[in-house]
Amino acid sequence: MKKLRMAVCTAIVLMAIGSAANAEEFSPKRIVSLDGGTTETLFALGAGGLVVARDEGSTYPPEAAKLPAISTGHQLNVEAILALKPDVVVGRNRSMSGPGMHILEQAHVRVVRLPDDPGIEVAQLRIKNLASLIGKEEDAKKIIESMQTDLDRLEEKKKAVSGEAAPRVLIVYLRPGVVMMMGEDSNAAAMTRLAGGRFAVPGMKGYKELNAEAAVAAQPDVILCYTEGLEATGGADALWNRPGLAETPAGRARCLIAMDDLLLAGFGPRTGDAALQLFDRLHGQGTTVAKAHP
Repeated sequence: MKKLRMAVCTAIVLMAIGSAANAEEFSPKRIVSLDGGTTETLFALGAGGLVVARDEGSTYPPEAAKLPAISTGHQLNVEAILALKPDVVVGRNRSMSGPGMHILEQAHVRVVRLPDDPGIEVAQLRIKNLASLIGKEEDAKKIIESMQTDLDRLEEKKKAVSGEAAPRVLIVYLRPGVVMMMGEDSNAAAMTRLAGGRFAVPGMKGYKELNAEAAVAAQPDVILCYTEGLEATGGADALWNRPGLAETPAGRARCLIAMDDLLLAGFGPRTGDAALQLFDRLHGQGTTVAKAHP
């Protein structure tokens, strides 16, 4: 079923690429990117010079952050996009919904939607699809080969600790006034599994309030969060003062991992590197992690 879904996603993307003209006849010169992973991939493919605007989550590489931002939160500035006269607007499915997209399509702007399921196979599929859009297939092969090298190293590291219990990881979403647990269907949870961690709240999907009862029930060995959210809510000390966290193995050992939002959850060209970094920190390199309990 998963392979079938990926095949369907590939077909949809390729149809979008070639809907108004044959793929080989279409050579975009002005691209608007609507998510950070897509923007990062375009730059990694050597097409950063074609990107004329980006969403506010496109913060890597640093050159991308200098481009005009055409979104605030999940709201697109459609007028600003149209004023840029893009050849194509591209992004993942989750960033391509809402009335703004309908307006763009009604204005005959070419829109390309990429699959957004987390995971290595879909990450590589997005790279290939973007490469097909801009004629950078050979560059895509190099990126994927580099990613695979990192993943092979990760598997060797996993084998070296195969006799140990995997750390239980509670993923926390932080914003001013908001402290939520993130579910196992999140990109951050997919990265946690890839890096050899265990999800601390099996079966939970979406977002749920992190209260004292939930924290104690999860009994995490480590708290994982996004750096931006942690900094915006008072840092580590403020987090550890949350009710219930002090009563967990993570709280007693103050085991906290904060990673850049896009690196942790973007599933872009740096996916292999991100997984290696998270593995090392889960196993005590770069942070002090309490011994995982069964």
